[in-house]
Amino acid sequence: MHPLFASPAVLSRVLTHVDDDSLAAYATVSRPFHEAALAVVWREATPRKIWRLFPDGYLDMGSEDTLVLPVPIDGATWDRVQQRTKHVRVFTYGREPKGAPDCLLALLLFRRSLPVFPRLLEVNFQIQSVDELRVMCLLISDELRVLRCTMCIYDLVDEIQEPTSLMQLVAALRETSSLDRVDFHFFLPPGDDTADDYLEYSAPLFALLDRFLVGFLADCPALKELSLKDVPYTATLFKYIACLPNLQEFDWKLQSPLDTIRSRRLPVTLSDLEIDDITPFPSLRSWYLDLNLDEVVDAYPNDGFIAAFIDLTAYSPIRSIVLSWVASKEYVRDVVGSIALTWPALRDVTLSITPPLDDGLVHTHRSLGQVAADANTSQAWDRWTLQTFRPLLMCKNLQIVNLHVHLNYSFAFTDKDLSEMKAWPQLRSLSIMHANDPCKCQQLQVTVMGLIALLLACPSLREVSMEIDLNPAVHPNLLQVWTTNLANSQLHHLRIGNASISKPEQIASLLHSIVPNMESLEFGPVRLPEADALQIGTDEDIAEKIAETQVELVRIKNARAVNQLLKKLRNGKSHKRAR
Repeated sequence: MHPLFASPAVLSRVLTHVDDDSLAAYATVSRPFHEAALAVVWREATPRKIWRLFPDGYLDMGSEDTLVLPVPIDGATWDRVQQRTKHVRVFTYGREPKGAPDCLLALLLFRRSLPVFPRLLEVNFQIQSVDELRVMCLLISDELRVLRCTMCIYDLVDEIQEPTSLMQLVAALRETSSLDRVDFHFFLPPGDDTADDYLEYSAPLFALLDRFLVGFLADCPALKELSLKDVPYTATLFKYIACLPNLQEFDWKLQSPLDTIRSRRLPVTLSDLEIDDITPFPSLRSWYLDLNLDEVVDAYPNDGFIAAFIDLTAYSPIRSIVLSWVASKEYVRDVVGSIALTWPALRDVTLSITPPLDDGLVHTHRSLGQVAADANTSQAWDRWTLQTFRPLLMCKNLQIVNLHVHLNYSFAFTDKDLSEMKAWPQLRSLSIMHANDPCKCQQLQVTVMGLIALLLACPSLREVSMEIDLNPAVHPNLLQVWTTNLANSQLHHLRIGNASISKPEQIASLLHSIVPNMESLEFGPVRLPEADALQIGTDEDIAEKIAETQVELVRIKNARAVNQLLKKLRNGKSHKRAR
């Protein structure tokens, strides 16, 4: 055998590129090939994959769909399992049948001196019981790099009186010196019957959770990536996060309360961040904050969590920001200005804004004449223009820009606004989308002229998501000039949302001229009503819904025609080159 193939790592790397049939054939060539093939097949494992290694009669599905182990594990079975699981790098435990934790515990404890997963690098666990938490503790190894844990917070009720399992997990994690990434998701169960339990146990549960996370972070100085979902804010927890010396990526989605107890829950104050460390977040490069809580008390710029967080990370080498929060237009303008001034070298930014639900603002339908007159007045509160986000033009290194608004908010960008994006010469991806359809009085202001201006201003652009009116025709002489300048356009994906598509032949020809490398035109989401919706309401309402459905079907048909024509034009161009 060639010396190169004597290395199991090299063989395994080669075999990752073959199909399953070829892999089975290679496994019979020799012992080194057999071990390399096993390493590929068993790189990722689940409990169900391991159960298949047990002989018939060892595992049974008892009453109430409970997995049972009727006979003790013998040495031969354990050896067969260990010969495979020694190659496992990623172990995932999802929704398993009852009794699965007991079976796994029996396997893990059979020979404590020989671990079942000696080379485990990543553990993904969905915990539904204390026994499953104990199983995860036994899986923690010295070489573990990634830990992802999802747990219903009510499963910790028993821990309030006797906090053993969570503390065992902290003790197990203290033995790991190479942990790079940790994701914790402590969710609340859906349903109205849990509101009273939430109010009864929330305080001690959150205190226990805070004690666990603080104890864990205190012993993980090497942590590089941390993600916390539905984890309540406490000043103590935030201090420990800020003092992690090697933390590079930080995601935090604060816990959202149940709808049934919104009116019964006290506001969450996110202020008074007192950090003892002189330079908090010294290595932070990316942060993601999801603050979409109506109960958040956050007054910018003098007080509040966002203001304090930007101030604390001002000297961090931030390159990527994702911020999702409830805010007014004025609030967003202040925050965007602060972000642009603090990190002018920013590369990626994503801003997702939801309007305050208690401000009483609703959209008032206006005629087309009123739209132009009210564009710069306070009455147009729900229309977002480039003016709100203009400070981002100071960030000359931006490569990815995502701007999303929800509910009553919508965008009113113009062709001129897109031409100003020449301030971002390195831009690769641009997304300016609203979640809901704007009112009919809010006509699209971005046309194909704006798209052309954007492509000329940002030659590296590869993805664009924005509602664009592609229907207006372009003068042939102008189109010929722009076609020459845009011959090397890098745009591959164009998504126009719910914009109308009425002239598929014209649009396909236009797109093929200005974006010759585009693969397809994407649109949506599809706005077809449910069948029941066409049977409810007055005759006028049903007739209007039928008319809207017909318009949507025509739009779908035309979009499909555009993509078919684009494919035909690309194939024709390829044939010409081949000749």
